[in-house]
Formats: sequence, C-alpha cells, structure tokens
Amino acid sequence: MIENFIHFIKKYCQVVSLDIDKTEAQANRDRLQIAVLKLYYGLDGKTRSVKEISLLKDISGQSVRTRRSDALKTIKSLLESDEQKDIYEYRKDQVDEFVQELRLKKVLSLTELKSIILHKYETSYEENEGYFNLIFDVYGFTIRRPITHYLSENTFLVCDENIDVNEFIDIAYNVYIEIESNIIPIEDDDLIIGIRSKQSKIKGDQIILAANTIDEVESFDSHGKKYFQIKFHKLSAATDMAYRILFNNGSKMKLTEILKEINHALVNTPRKRITKLSLNNQMNSVDKFTPLGRTGVWTLTEWGEENLSIFDLITNVLNHFNEPLFRQKIIDHIRKDRPFIPAKSIDACLYNKRFIQLDNNKFILSDWKDLYKEKITKKKKSSRSQRDNMVKDQIKKAALNMFNENNLTQIHLSIIANKLNKDFDYPKASIYKCISENPEFQTIETKSNKKIVTMKLSKESEEQPTKATSVFVSYSWESEEYKEKVISFTNFLRQKGFMADMDVKLMQEESATDFNQLMHEGILKRDKVIVLLSETYKKKAENFEGGVGKEYSYIIKDIKKNPSKYIFASFEDVNTALIEKIAPIEFSSRHIVSLKKDENKNFMELISKLTDAKQYVFSDVASSTPITEQREIKPFTLK
Repeated sequence: MIENFIHFIKKYCQVVSLDIDKTEAQANRDRLQIAVLKLYYGLDGKTRSVKEISLLKDISGQSVRTRRSDALKTIKSLLESDEQKDIYEYRKDQVDEFVQELRLKKVLSLTELKSIILHKYETSYEENEGYFNLIFDVYGFTIRRPITHYLSENTFLVCDENIDVNEFIDIAYNVYIEIESNIIPIEDDDLIIGIRSKQSKIKGDQIILAANTIDEVESFDSHGKKYFQIKFHKLSAATDMAYRILFNNGSKMKLTEILKEINHALVNTPRKRITKLSLNNQMNSVDKFTPLGRTGVWTLTEWGEENLSIFDLITNVLNHFNEPLFRQKIIDHIRKDRPFIPAKSIDACLYNKRFIQLDNNKFILSDWKDLYKEKITKKKKSSRSQRDNMVKDQIKKAALNMFNENNLTQIHLSIIANKLNKDFDYPKASIYKCISENPEFQTIETKSNKKIVTMKLSKESEEQPTKATSVFVSYSWESEEYKEKVISFTNFLRQKGFMADMDVKLMQEESATDFNQLMHEGILKRDKVIVLLSETYKKKAENFEGGVGKEYSYIIKDIKKNPSKYIFASFEDVNTALIEKIAPIEFSSRHIVSLKKDENKNFMELISKLTDAKQYVFSDVASSTPITEQREIKPFTLK
C-alpha cells in the first residue's frame, strides 16, 4: 500500500512541477507548493517546521500554510477520483482500505498503528513516516501527544472527525488515573461507573475507547467480562507490584517469592530490578500488607489474617486444647495453617520461659505451673563448661534473631543485653562476653561512648552484595557555597552505601538534560527522597515556582500514599522558629531531621530513616498484666 502511495506522490510532484501551458507566475507557484510539501513532510530528507520553511523560502508562515493546504486538497481530490489514475499510476482501493480500517478504530495509539503497518503491510512506520503523516493530513486525521506526564509516552491518532481531540485526551487522563488507582484489574462496567460518578457527561463508549487506546493499559477477558489494568512495569511503586502479585496469587506468600515474581515480570522492561531490602522496607511502611509473625511471609490486610508471633501461636494452641501437649502435636497444629513456619523455629520458641516442659515431655503455659507442680521436669546438673557452651550458643542464636527478625544492621549493645536478659534470663556478663568473642559480631564505639554491635558480612554476602537503597537529594539552588555543601552531603551518603543522586551528578552524566524529567524520575524512581529545607525552598515551593514548585506539587499528592519515602532535613539546628522559616505549609507538621545534631550521633536518625530500621527494639507483650492490690474502703463514720 505505502509503495503505491509513495509512487503516486512522486508522480504528482513531477506532474505539478512541469511548466507546460503555465504562466511564469503559475509555474513558480506550483514549484513552491511542491517544495513546501517535500520540506514539511521530509519527503527528501529532514522534516521542517512552518517557521523553518518560511526562512528557507523567504515567504510568510501564512503562505507556507496556504501552499500546504492547497496541495492536500488537490491530493485528496485525485485519490477520491478515478479520472486521472492512469496519469498518476495509483491504486485507489489500497489507500481506501487502509484509511477505512483506521476510521473504524476511531482512535488508536502510535504503538498500535506501528503494529498494524508492520504486520499487515510488512513495512516500517519510521522508514516512511513522512508519507504516512501525509496520508493522515489528507484525510483529516489528527496526531497528538498529550502534555500531561501520565500520558507523555503516548501518541494518539484520532481518525474520527466527530471526536474532539482535546476532550478525548482529558477522558484518557481520567481513565488512566482511575485504572492506576485500582492496581488490580477493574471490570469495564466498574470503570465506567467510577469515572461517570465524577464526570457524568462522559459517555461509556468514550471511556472504553480511551482504555483500549492508552499504551500503559492492557485488557483481558475473564468469564465473559472485560477487565483493564495498568501494565505491571508501569505501576508506580514496588508496593503496588507486590499487591498485584499477592492478589493474583490469592493467598499469602513469602517475601522472596513475591520478589521473584516482581523481578520476573520486570524482565525486558525499562524498570530496574527491585531489591529484597527495598521491597521489605516499603511493604513495612504500607498498612495494606500484614507480615505473619517473623516468618518472612506476607498477606493482604484486607484478607483479615492476624499477625501473630510464634510465641502467640504456641500459646493459642495450648489454650485451644486446654491441656499439656507433646511438642510434635503443637508443631503439627501450627503448620497445618502455616506450613511456611519451619518446625525448628517452633521448637526453639517452645523453650522460651513462657512455656514449661513436664517430666512426660509435654508442654504447658508457664501460667499453669501451679496446676502441674509435681510434673515439672527437674533440671539435671551439667558441668560448667557444658553449661557455658550451651549458653554461649543460645545467646549467639538469640542475638542473630534480633538482627534478622527486626531487619536491623546495627543495635546498641545495651539493648541486646537488656532484651536477652529479660526474655531468656541470660546473665548480662555472659551476653557481653559472647558478643565480644563471637566473630560474627563487631562492636564499635560512638563519640558518645556508646557501643554499637553490627553483624559482619559472610564471605558469600561480601562477594554478592545486595543492591543499595537508591536516594534522590532534593534542594533549592541558593548559593555556590550551599550547592557545594549539598554535593558533599550526597557524596557522604554514597560513602555510607546508599545509591545517592542529585541534579548536579545527573546533569554531568547527560549532555541534554530535561529538567522536568530529571525531577520527576528523581522522585518517582528512587526508594527514598531527602528534601533539604531552607528559606529559599519554602518561598519557591509555596509560590509553585520553577522546579521546586513542581516537585512540591508532586510530593503533596504522593506523600499520603508513600509517607516513609520522604525524609525532610536541614543543615541547621531545627527548632520551632526555624521550622516556620524553612518548612512549606504542607510540610510544617512533619518531622524534620537536624543533620547538625544528628552528626553527633553518627547520623543514626538519618540512616534509620533511610533503611527503615527500628532504633528501639521493644519487648514482646507479656501474656499477663500485673495485679494491683485493691484497698478496702472503710465504713463512713465521724467518730
């Protein structure tokens, strides 16, 4: 088809350029028309704008538009008539078939158009783009690329003259927002109801047309119904991806299973691989997910499954049967509903002080000990070296569990000692000794003389380190001195193991930077965003001025959805008076990290926010509360 059309246009240009039976003015006019046609559509090379053509041909912009319009009318008249087809050597039916197919679709994306051209006509749109655009203009089709960033990767071809292009783009925007907000597939009827409940004037067929046209949206049929959903790699956050994986699976999954499915779905897409640490941190910060104890298994909160520790599960089993139980029966009963919990983990928890083993090897709750005094196992004496080794091994395992279960990389030594002493009655001296002698731990001393314990990486983990948390540092350009301080701060974060970026770093890596895209991707595609507040930042933000204003507008919309993603900080000492000066109104009620104060604590507050690590490890809730003695009220008398 396109070869036939190209031949027709070349023949048309030859015929119109002939000077036979023309005045000099007519000949010059026709030659100019052909020159404008070739330049505008790039038929002999690069496409040129109206302004560029006017400069090249020394004519006005209006004259360029008139010559192009005249050429389009003449070409359309020739294509719709059979009178001169022998002169121009074209097959009208081929072009008609192509145009009719596009009109039936009414609107289609450039991606769909390219697919039709490639598979049906076995040619490339890019190689003949100028000629295809000429066909579209001849028949009044409109190509438009939306300005809104949600649809910025789309290009629409509107082939129905009854469709208002601007109105269709508005509809497409609303459809995209409605489908994206659902995360999971939305039925076509629900999509129509959702949009028309807000804008009743939009017709249902226009909504479905837009949904079928947007590149980021995919559809499928199930049980006689049509569903739409945002393509997986276009979901804005890792938590949205995890939600869809869990929803589609229909039951709880291990974090590693969720991660595996996410990264498999991201293969051959522009999105970067998600790391386990990043996914775990983000899922912990969103209340639509519930971790099942400390097993690494997650469920959707809407499914109503309780988050119980293994201690709670054992307690529930004993309360359920209301009698002493053998170890295996307890394990089997728990694993019947939660097979993902390792038997050895349940077994280890049985020896916590919450439970007591009887002389017949059955277990009871410690609260029941008065009922089974005579059956409680008498502990055998062992040699001191045996006891020491046993305690040392138990302390090591308990300490490792504190790191793993709380997803921490470092804990104060005093916190470890206090918790293990309280939960397991290990002597503090033994805990200090075990930590100092065990090669898996490393103790460092802070400037304030506090000791912090970190886990040493194994050889395997050193060889295969996990991907660092990505961080984007946002700030307002003020002075050269302030910019240098931000550069130094960003480099400090990279030295601490965070994949930190800022505008200066990204601009020097790309020769032609799109500032809006840089800002948008910096916020959207990073795990964390540090916003450095200052008086200039506040002023620009509240006036929605420049990049800061656009960024402020985006954060306001996104922070409710991803509250733990944003960290507000200042290089100065933060107090009430300073907050009024540097914090825009939407940020004024949020916590601001004082980097100057935090430096004295080895930036513990900042790092804990970047890693979503807990600074304090709280004890598990005891199974009973203290009983207070009630005082007797004496009879009233004045004697």
